[in-house]
Parts: sequence; C-alpha cells; structure tokens
Amino acid sequence: MVTRFLFLFCLIGTIFLSQQTQANQQLVDAIGIEDQLSQSVITAIVEDPQGFLWIGTEDGLNRYDGYQIKVFQKQNSNLSHTTIHDLMVADNGDIWIATENGLNIFHQQTGNIINFHHNPLEPFTLANDFVTALSKDEKGGVWLATYNGPSYYDPAIEGFKTYPIMLSRRVTATVSELRKIYVDSKQRVWAVTTRGELAQFNPTSEQFFIINSTTGGQLGAIADIEETPEGNIWLVSYQQGVIEYHPEKNEFVALSYEELGLRDSKLQASTVFFDSNDNLWIGTVKEGLYSVNSETGRSNHYRYGRPGSIGSNTINALYEDSNGILWVGTSAYLNKINPNAILFNHNYFQPDLLDSLAADTTFSLHVTADDILLVGSDGHGITMMDARDPLDLKKLAIIDPPQLNGKSINYIGPASSGKVWVMTFDEIWLLNLNTRELQRIFENESYTAELLTARYFDGNLWVGTTEGLWKLDQNNRISRYRVIDADFHRNNRINSILPSKDKQHLWIGTESGVHQFDIQTSSFKNLSQLIKEVPEEAKDVVLSLALDQFERLWIGTFGNGLVVIDLTRQVATNINSTTSGIHDSIYSMELDGNKYIWAGTGRGLFRVSPNDFSLTQFTLAEDQPILEFNTGASAHDRQGNLYFGGINGIINFRAETYQPDEVPPTPVITEIMINNGPVLIGDEHKKRLAKPANLAKEVTFFPEDTSVSFEFSGLNYADPKNNRYRYMLEGYDNEWIETDAKARRVTYTNLQPGDYRFLVKASNKDGVWSEVPAELKVHVKTSGWLSPSAFTLYGFILGLIILAFSYLIWARVRERRMAALQLTQSEERLKLSLWGSGDELWDWQIPSGALHLSNEWPYDFPRDGVRSGYSMANSNIHPNDLPYVRQALNAHLSDKSMHYESTYRISDEKGGWIWVLDRGKVVSRDDNQKPLRMAGTLKNITELKNTEQQLSMIVKSFDNISDGVWILDENFHYIAVNKAFTKITGFEETEVLGKLMKVSALHQITDEEFRELREELADKGFWYGELLAKRKDNSTYPIEINIDVVLDNDGNVINYVGVFSDITFRKQAEKELRRLATVDQLTDLKNRTSFRNHFENLIAHSERGDQHALLFIDLDNFKRINDSLGHGIGDELLIYVAKILQEITSEQHGVVARLGGDEFTVLLQEVDTWNKPAKIAQAILDEFAKPLPLSTAEVVVSPSIGIVMYPENGLNAEELLKNADTAMYYAKKKGKNTYQFYTRQMNEQAKLRITLEGELRQAIEKDEFVMFYQPKVSLQTGKITGMEALVRWRNPRRGLVLPNEFIPLAEEAGFIIPISQRVIEKTCLQIRDWQNRGIFHGKVAVNLSAVQFYHENLWETVKNALHLAKIEPDALEFEITEGMVMEDLTQSIQQMRTLREMGISLALDDFGVGYSSLGNLKDFPIDTLKIDRTFVWDLEDSDRDRNLVASIVTLAHNLDIKVVAEGVENRNQVEALRDMGCEEIQGFIFSRPVPPWDIETMLNIKDFDLDEFITQNESD
Repeated sequence: MVTRFLFLFCLIGTIFLSQQTQANQQLVDAIGIEDQLSQSVITAIVEDPQGFLWIGTEDGLNRYDGYQIKVFQKQNSNLSHTTIHDLMVADNGDIWIATENGLNIFHQQTGNIINFHHNPLEPFTLANDFVTALSKDEKGGVWLATYNGPSYYDPAIEGFKTYPIMLSRRVTATVSELRKIYVDSKQRVWAVTTRGELAQFNPTSEQFFIINSTTGGQLGAIADIEETPEGNIWLVSYQQGVIEYHPEKNEFVALSYEELGLRDSKLQASTVFFDSNDNLWIGTVKEGLYSVNSETGRSNHYRYGRPGSIGSNTINALYEDSNGILWVGTSAYLNKINPNAILFNHNYFQPDLLDSLAADTTFSLHVTADDILLVGSDGHGITMMDARDPLDLKKLAIIDPPQLNGKSINYIGPASSGKVWVMTFDEIWLLNLNTRELQRIFENESYTAELLTARYFDGNLWVGTTEGLWKLDQNNRISRYRVIDADFHRNNRINSILPSKDKQHLWIGTESGVHQFDIQTSSFKNLSQLIKEVPEEAKDVVLSLALDQFERLWIGTFGNGLVVIDLTRQVATNINSTTSGIHDSIYSMELDGNKYIWAGTGRGLFRVSPNDFSLTQFTLAEDQPILEFNTGASAHDRQGNLYFGGINGIINFRAETYQPDEVPPTPVITEIMINNGPVLIGDEHKKRLAKPANLAKEVTFFPEDTSVSFEFSGLNYADPKNNRYRYMLEGYDNEWIETDAKARRVTYTNLQPGDYRFLVKASNKDGVWSEVPAELKVHVKTSGWLSPSAFTLYGFILGLIILAFSYLIWARVRERRMAALQLTQSEERLKLSLWGSGDELWDWQIPSGALHLSNEWPYDFPRDGVRSGYSMANSNIHPNDLPYVRQALNAHLSDKSMHYESTYRISDEKGGWIWVLDRGKVVSRDDNQKPLRMAGTLKNITELKNTEQQLSMIVKSFDNISDGVWILDENFHYIAVNKAFTKITGFEETEVLGKLMKVSALHQITDEEFRELREELADKGFWYGELLAKRKDNSTYPIEINIDVVLDNDGNVINYVGVFSDITFRKQAEKELRRLATVDQLTDLKNRTSFRNHFENLIAHSERGDQHALLFIDLDNFKRINDSLGHGIGDELLIYVAKILQEITSEQHGVVARLGGDEFTVLLQEVDTWNKPAKIAQAILDEFAKPLPLSTAEVVVSPSIGIVMYPENGLNAEELLKNADTAMYYAKKKGKNTYQFYTRQMNEQAKLRITLEGELRQAIEKDEFVMFYQPKVSLQTGKITGMEALVRWRNPRRGLVLPNEFIPLAEEAGFIIPISQRVIEKTCLQIRDWQNRGIFHGKVAVNLSAVQFYHENLWETVKNALHLAKIEPDALEFEITEGMVMEDLTQSIQQMRTLREMGISLALDDFGVGYSSLGNLKDFPIDTLKIDRTFVWDLEDSDRDRNLVASIVTLAHNLDIKVVAEGVENRNQVEALRDMGCEEIQGFIFSRPVPPWDIETMLNIKDFDLDEFITQNESD
C-alpha cells in the first residue's frame, strides 16, 4: 500500500512540475573557432592584461584575439607537455601553465616559453612535475598543486618552496597528491587531495593540515573548489555534490541542488563559479550547465542539443572576462554567454513542445489589444498565442481550416472588436477570435493579380497587389487604383503600405520606388515630385516603410539598404553596407519606445539611431537567433515589445532594455609580416622586432622588405565580428581609413626609406571608438648601395681593377715567351710518350683537308664525315653514337668548347664493336677565328668500359639491396656500408667508417664471445646466426646475419662481408602468437584453451583427497549495458570485472579466466570445505553491489555464479565446466545476483530444457502455434470493441502449452523472433477473415516481447504481415510493457514513433508495476493505458487502490489516452471502473482467452447486454 501511495504522490508531483514555466535564458554562442583550436577538450581559460583570451586544452595552448587562434604546442614552442590542467595570469602579465610535465611560463615580452621541473639536487625546486592547479596571492607569489604536495613560488627568493601536508602536528598525511589549490579573498590557502580531503595552510608552522569532515563520511573525489560571496568554501564532489565548509565554525554542510535553486537533484557537478553579480554557475559532468540568478533565484539550464545552447554537456571550465562575458569550456567546444545582451525570446516549430509554432517560416504578425499574438505561416495556418507574458508565450490554438488549403498568410491586421483581418494571395477573411471561425469577405477572381500586403486604416482595408492599390470598404466593396495605367507594370506591384502622420495620404512601396497616394483625390505622386534629388537607391525595389518622430520617411529596399528622406529639409541619406555595414535588404521595420528604428534584414536584426544613423547589429553572436527576416513580418504590442518573424520562427523582445556597450575594444597589433611571412623576434641576422607585435613599440624594415603587412584586432568579445577599425600609416596615408572585421590586415608595398607611425583604432558594435590608438613606430632603412661609404668603396675597387689589368698585360707577354721555349722541349717528349702509349695521333690540316696519322692503329680511322679523307658513307661509327660525335666535333670547330672529346663505338670489322676515346683541339685559327689546324689522339678503351659497367652494376646492387650490408677490413673495422645499413641502424656512413664493428653494432657482447666469433670465421670462412644489435639511439633489436670471409690471392684475409636483416617484427609476431594462444586479448586473463589446459594439468597432478572449486560467473544484463552505452564502455567494464576478480581471489591464489563474452571462471585450488568458495562468491557479489566507476559513466552490474567441486561434480575439466555452467543458469533463474552450487537434479532439469528446446524448434518448423483471443468490452455500450491475441503451443505430446511455459525459453534460445513473426501474421490474417465476413471491425492487440520490440527488423516484419493480409494498419494494436520501454528509453520512444507513423495503435501494458517515471508518460506516443490486474483486484477492499486507479484514469484522460482495466472478475469491480470513467474492461468476468470460433459466437449475439451477461454468469 505504501508503494502505491508513493506512486500516486509522484504522479501528482510530476503533473505539477510539468506545468511550470521554463525560464527564458540567454543564448550561447559557439564562437566558430573549433577548427582552429589545438584540441576540442577545454581545460582552462584566462584573460591577460591586454585582453587576449588564453585557452588550455588536452593538446596544447591557444591564444584567441576574437577572430583567430594562435596555437602553442611542442612542435612550435618550448611547451614541455601538451596536456594543460590549469592557467593563471601573473601580475606582470605572463601566463603560467600547469602541465603533466612541469610548470611552463609564457613570457609576454619575448613570446617564449620557459620550463620549470622538479630537480632533487636543487633546494628551491618544484615538488613534482605533475602540476594540476595554480593560484596566486596578493604578494605576487604563486601556489601550485602537484602530485607530491603543494609548492609555492616565492618572488623574494625567485624559487619554489615545498610544504608538507599533515594529519596532526607530528603525523604526515598518507596522500600528498593534490587536485586543486586555492587562495581565497582573505588570503587563506586551501588544498584538495586526490582522495577528497581538504587541507588549510598554517602560515605560522608553514604546514598544511587536513580538516576532518563533519558530515560523517568521505567527501568523495573533489572536482573544484570555490569561495562563496559570503566567504565560505564550496567543494564540488563527484559523489557528494556541493559541500559548504564554514571556516569560522569548522563545519561541513552538504547542500542539495534543490537548496541551490535547481530542480534536478541527481547531478554530478564538475565546476562552480560565482560571477561579478554573484550569480551561480554550475557545470556538470554530463548534464550541461546551470545558472541561478542571485536576485530572483530563477534558474536556467543550458544543455547540448537545444537551439542556442552549449556544444557539449561535459563542462570543464568557467571564466568571466573583463567585459562580463562568461566563457564555457566543454569537452567539445568553447562557448560564450553574454549576460548583458538583450534578451530575445525565440519561438519556432518544435513538434514535441506544447507551445510550438505551426511552422518556422513566418510571413505576418499581429498583436491584438487583448495581448493575443497571431502568427501567419507559409502554408500551415495561423498560430494563436497568449502574449500577456511576452517571455513565456502560450499557444492557444492553431487555426488551419480547409479553407486556407495550405496557403501562406500574407497579412494579419486589426478589424472590428474581437476580429482580425486575414489575407492570403487570393482571399480576404475575417477571423473571429472568440469562436476561431473564418468568414470569407472577398475572393480574388483575377488570375493575374496576387494580394501581397495590406493595412487597415480609417475604417478601410487597403490592399497592395501585383496590379496596384485596392480598397476594401466597410460595405466589402473593392476599388482599384493603379500607379501606372498599364498591365503588369512593376510600379503597380505594391510591397508595403504606410499611413502618413496627417492621415491624408498613404506611402506606397513598389517594385520601382516610393509613391504618395492622396486618399481624398485618389491620385498618386512619385517621390521625385516631393524631393528635388531622389537617390537611385530609392528608385528600385522597396520592401518596407517607416516614419520616425521627425516625420522622416525611412525606405527599406531590396539590395540597396536604407534611404532616409527628410521632406522638410529636402535631404536624402543613404545607409547601406558600404557606408555603415548594414545588410542591404531591409524586409521589415519597427519603432521602439525610444524612437529607434529596428530593421529586420537578410542578415540579422539592426538597431538604427534616428539622430546620427549609428547602428548596432544583432546576430547569433548577440543571442538573436533569426537568420533572415521576412517582408511584413513585424509587430509591436501595447507594452512596447517588438515582434519580428523570419525563416526560422519569431522573436520578441523589450527594445528599451537594450543598453549600448560603452566599453570600446582595446586595439592591438597582433601580427607584423614581411613579404607574406611573419617577422621573427630578435633575428640575429637582421633585427626587425625586439618584442612580440602586440607589445612592440618599434619595427625596422630593410630595403628587401618590399611588402609589409600589419594585422590588428579589437579585444572586446561581445560581438567581435561587428567591430570596426580605423588605421593610418602616418607619413604615407593622408587620412584615417575605416574597415570592418573582415579586413583586419593592411599591406604596404615599396615604402620609401624614412620614419612612419602605424596607428589603429577600434570600435564596438555600438560605434564606441577607442580614444587611444595602438601605435607602432616604423623605420625603413636606406639601401646600403646608395650610402656615401658605398661610393668611397666603389672608387677604391675601380683603382684596384685598373692596377690588376695592367699587371695582367705584363704577365701575358712574359708568359708567351716562356711558352715558346717550353713548347719546343715538350714536343719531343710528347712524341715519345704517344709512341709508348699505343694511342693513335692524328693531325688535320683543315684548309687542305690533309689528315696525318702516326703510330700503329689496327682499326680504320673513324669515318665521321667531317674530318678530311673520310666520308660519312658506310661509316664505321655506331649509328647511335654518330650524331653525338659530329655534334661534339662541329661544336669545337665553331669555338663553342675548349677542346673536343668524345667516347663512342667503332666497328672492329669482325662484326663487333670497340670503345674508343677520341680527343683533339684546334691548335691554330686565322684572323677570322676560322680553324686552320686540329690535332688529337685516339685510344682503345674497350676493357676499361667493360670494367666500368660491371662496377656500376655491383655498386647499384650494393646500394639498393633491402638487407643491410657492410664490408670490414681484416681488423673488423668498417670500410663500406650500404643505404639499408643506415636505414636500419640509424648510423650514417661517415659515423661508422673506421669504427670497430663490435662497438657500433653489437649489443652487450663480451670480448670472449667476440673472439669466438672471429675464430669461427677463421676456421669455417663464414658465420650465420642471430644477434642482438643496437641502433644509433641505443635501442636494441634482433638481427639475422650472414658473415663471409674474403681472401686475396695469397689466402690472406682482406675483408669480411656481412649481410643482415632486422627481424624485430618476426620476433614480435612469434611472441604475440604465443601470447594469443593462451591469453584473452581484452583482459589479459587466461583464455578458454589455456584455462582448460591448466585445469586438466591440475587434475592430473591431484592426489587422493585433494579438493578444488570452480566458479562460473556470468554478468547479468551485460548486453543491455553494451548496447546502450556502447561497446567501448562494454569492453572497459569487462576489463574492470577482470581486475576485481583478480583482486578478490589473489589471497587464495585463484586462477581467473575469461571464456568469452561476459563469462568468467575462477579456479580455487586445494579447497578444504565448501564454505570457502561460497565466501569467495559472496565477496564477489558484495563488490559488484557497488557502482563501478568507468571513464564516462558509473554502471551497476550483478553476477550470477555457478559453483562446482572437484571431484564430487566431475572428474575432468570439460565436465566440470559444463556443470558449472548449468549451476550458473539456475542462479539466474533464482533471480540473478546470487550463487548456486551444482546438484544432480540440475543436470536432469538441463536435459529436460534441452529436450523442450528441441521440441520448440520443431514446433516452429511444423507451425504448431495457434491463436486464442480474449475480448475487450466497452463499459459504455457493453459491446465487444476489441480483443487481445494470445499465442498457444499445441504440442502433440504435451497438449496445449501456455505462453509462460515456453516464451522465456524461446527468448533465451533465440526463437522468439520467428514465433513473434508467426503471431503477427496469423493475427493479421484472422483480422482480414473477420473483416471480409463482416463479423468484426475493431482493433486486435498483439503482445510484443522485449526482444521483438528492440529488433531492427520489426518495422519490416509488420509491413510484410499487413501486406500479406491486405489490411489497414489501424486494425492492429501492439501491447508493450513498462519494463520493456525503460530498458532503453530513447530507443523505445523512437521505435514507438515509427510504429505510430505506420498507423498502428500502441498500448502500455501492466501500467503501475514497471519502472517508468510519470514524467515520461507524456512523452510516450501511446493510445491506450492498461491498468495492471493487481490494482483492479483490490478495488473492493482498499480505498487507496480505488483512489490510485481513479488518479491513473484521470491522468490518462488528461493526456487523451484511453484506459483498459485487466483482470476484471466481478460486478463490483465493473461498477467501480464504470464510475471512474474507464472505457474498456478485460477479464474472466466476460471471457477467458478462447479460440477464434468461440469469439465469433460471441460476436454474433444480437442485442448483447453486458449487465445481463454478468448477472447470468453469477447465477450460473
């Protein structure tokens, strides 16, 4: 009874909470730099004094300037580790970086990162390299949390001090690993250990002391620490939630999330933060971000998946910058929230929400005097909403009658009391707001005219059409007026109508400008007749019109921006993208209470000042979510709220609440570039820049710097994309140049030498400019070759040249004299040398053609066709070589080469070819440089060529072989290695040549072993084997090597040649194969084969009296966890289970193995009693009763354990494993999460189960299943209105078997899917038979098992059954249970929606005994609720049960769900259910489940009366 009472209480509470108003929240801006960040997981955020945002991630540091990210990683900086745990800004602006490998400090003045590490040899060093948190005090010191306690950087000694953590004055704490460290406003220092302990620093004793918890338990893992505005300390615990510590009282208080203003009580917070307005922000592990307003107590929830919300539900870091913007670091994005932004309330099409619009695209808006908002859509009717609270619009109705027929609503406007005008492209209606009925007033019969816009004015409805202006008067008569008396003229297409202030005229916006319509004379005036000079922009397409307080006409154009016409002063002003940055298509305009113009454009919303035309843009960055607005879709209410509609819904807001941003951006120069490359800081060759660009005061450029660029930014993150800039290079530019955020880089080319000043100013989105510009002095150096010293050098060089030239002339004359003497002497020596060499000497007299040969040459002289005496005909030169010979010879004769030389082949007149080297030189020329004489030699080089080719082949083979090859001298020193040697060993050739092979290649080989190797080579002449070698980096690897000895002709050793290959992968593969044969790859436990071998070996060596125990463990519901959380979590769970089992059985020396899937075994050796394995099994159950903390979730999983004993339950491993599996199965049947010893009775039951399983398989093949039906009876009519189909198994031997006897076995054996398919098909065929015979046309319900419900082919099974039976889906209903739905809520709802979309009805069976939250009931797409029989049975005896059932019926009816009561057995129950309004009953009082022919008998009873039937049964 208590359970049902709580159930009712939760029901009422859920209904109440579901009716609460959700707080409207600021939108979150995903700033669009995710692709630039070094990594997506944000760990820390800080802002430096200049305004740069620094972002720490799990893979690097990032600096953000509002537009771009500059990444610092190990590859491009001195960052010691890329995983960053915390960031802090020092007083001097430097960035302190906590990493897993030391402390890093980014020096702003130099742009460099320096590292600090733990050094045990130094006194003032870090306590440990693993730094987790940073916090600074008011003295300029910095506290660091490390994995070996706290460290403190003392600026007085410029070093680090380490302090101990104490339990008491003399007892040191056992855990010194710190997760967080924090300095509060009173300069108290707090530290949090990884074990969840809080410690406070005592400055007197210079020690940290652990504060004992007063909450009666451990604080759990502390994720964050924060000081409250009241001065207390908050600890965020993953397990305990938020714990508040009161330092003055030394008291811990656990705070519930309800106390903090949140509805969600079961959160896992990860970080907390109090902003400058004391608002509370709470980040969670997987539920997103929460905020609580300090003044109103109103809470907001930012959750991934909602429009305008955060990019991930895992919040890692929160930070408020100097402009009050909150930065949110998640596991996937960097987001920002601007609390100062105007609050836009966004409504759009959300089919799952009660207050959703009918459609996203909005074409018209109107707010009545009674605060009713009417939203006209693009073909989905009108959404009618209660606008009394503009921040919480409530949908009243969707008006979409057949008359509208999917038409767009082009206009909604005021009419008489209680009515509004509604206009489509071809009809005009009056909508009665009370009855919500439409009355057609006018139907356009013209096929060429379309109704575009309208305005209700002076009792008439003025309509803008494609054929001019029409007036619908109070008698519903139409008058037509053309701007131009011509068909299809663009002037007649009217897009906007606006009454004038004097009420005598209408302003008309057309496709070709603006016209004024005189109501009295019914005449038009063009704008050019009213103002002398009309801008060209105002002569094109006009979409919207507005009048300001100065009676100026504001014209919104398509593609030309705004034009403001002042008729009094005869002045026109253009406001467009060129002059101000506004988008050029203005679709709608409204005036706010401060007389500002608000314009809905093709790129966001703009606010324009009527005084100076300054503007502010509102896009997604300013929490304004409409991407593009629509023509005419704007309105305002009597409270001053403005409404705009666009392509993705509507927004409304209080315009007067907007406060312009008065803080200008800080201009900063972010990058300086030369020739499109960045300027290096402190370049030793040419020092251009001494500091980073953002801090530099001066830059120097050199003459070769032909292109210089400056990149700048304005550090204000409210809306950086809409910041504007002005820059000027003094000395080059004559005036300031203005640009937008897209053009933040300016380039100057070929600057003249001299001094300049580059200045930059920045303005925010509201046009507030920075007063002081960013300034950089620019010095361009003069070219060195134009300086006075350069000209002096030129003169000196010229003198040297003249002196050198004179010396060369004198030396040439002297040289010629000496040459003549030497020539005479050398001619004689040359003749003798040529004769001795055997070379052919030739001398060619070119003018006469005479060719003189000397020496004996056994072959014909080459016939090249150039040298005299030999023609080219029948040349003896190889055809492939002849062209090159002639080319070389002619080139030398033409004086294009110093000498003639050619290597080619000539015929040896025996059919072969010989190689010759032909050399020569022209020795004399005439005055015209024509050759007169040429001499040379001819040499046979055939043998040399053959040897050269062989050597080339050997060298290529040596270099390109994939194995490493080396050649040693006789003393084992390297003399040559190939490329593969370098690739394998890492040694370059120059590093090993001359080195001893043992030293540079072999690893840990002793002198004795090396000597033996040399002796074996000397004896055998070769050696083959495997050795351990070492690479250049001292890493070792195995090699397979073959060494051969090379001897000279005298038999002496001259070389050793070694060929080796790296066999690392082969060795690893062999090792892995050995491991895989015995070890489970996932858990590193023994696998099934290895375990069985071990078990058999143990049995083989067991003696009489030895007793062993085997535990067979299977995880309950592992498949559900694996499917819902993913296979990665499933694998992690299995690894964790293996670890737990090893820890529990380690003292017993148990052997743990994984047989496969989620099955494990534990072997306990030499067990004395049966009590011992029982204790181990209970210890396993106790351990698994706790949640298992995995990386991304905590899961609870229970084991079922089967236990067998050797030798009582089996004499071999296979038999014992089989019996243990059987015992485990019975443990599951007992309810799971228990253990069971094996008995022989189990074996008999297992055999019976196997027999039944075989019979069930045959039953499927033989189709032994039959359908019974139990009717459902209406309590109002007493007729059979539906029935439930129930399957029976007609077994030839057992008879009729009920479902509870075979369905569980079918689910376990995998037979449930084919059985369910047969049930659905048989039911559909029976429905068709009854329908064809006219017997029954109601719904027939089929029960779905969990396996069938979650099966991926359910949709296709149902579709095929309906197609086979040729019936409509609405004749079929599926019954599913609560427990089945809650196994996977998300997938269940999706599956139910799929079935509903097919047209099939759904019933929730056994309601009230499952696990569902009543809050989920409204999300279930069900048609029927079936009250479980256990509630119905006690209706007569229990008032609580009676009230509970009545509440369920009321709840279901409120949700438009029909109710069926099961298990009804007597009249009193029938009467009670009828009084409650229950629609249908089902139970034995009417009929048990019966075959189809019995149902037909009941259906054929005419004038059936339920009460008479009950009376008759009671009398029987």
